[in-house]
Amino acid sequence: MGPLIGTDAFGCSNTDEVIVTVHPIPVPPVLSVDSVFIISSIELGNQWYLDGDELIGETNDTVNYVEIGMNGEYWVVYTDEFGCSVESDRIENPIFITDVSINEERLSFEVKLYPNPTNGMVNLELNESIDRISVYAIDGQLIQSFENINSGLTIYDFSELPSGTYLIQLINGDQTVMKKLIKQ
Repeated sequence: MGPLIGTDAFGCSNTDEVIVTVHPIPVPPVLSVDSVFIISSIELGNQWYLDGDELIGETNDTVNYVEIGMNGEYWVVYTDEFGCSVESDRIENPIFITDVSINEERLSFEVKLYPNPTNGMVNLELNESIDRISVYAIDGQLIQSFENINSGLTIYDFSELPSGTYLIQLINGDQTVMKKLIKQ
């Protein structure tokens, strides 16, 4: 704290005192992964990023990386109530997502899922057997999982599921593809 002296164009001056408050840099948020969510240890003031690009509208304490639908490095910038910002620790706590999906042209297996939207019965056609199919609610909750699916046509009954959007994850070895399924 010290005196502040102001002088106008006519040579008149006045003195006042100014208090300057310096706020400390906030503690960086810690990130964790649970199911299809990346979670910030801080509830409010988050802005999520993927490979250097701001994820517009993603300001909650969690981000659903399957819904974003892209692999890459995710992090968050936390801004506190004083406007001070800090980035999550990308050195000691990096979050790299590599299993969201791959371009379907590069898959060794072909997938057809129909009808979509559906009222319940869903046809899944595969040109080869795959390891697993998992069905997730849009919030990331695992609904069902099926192992060792044979090639050809398989019919699944989703008539008991409530109406909404679901994510179908198909995995064969190190290849993963996500399909969106709408249940009417």
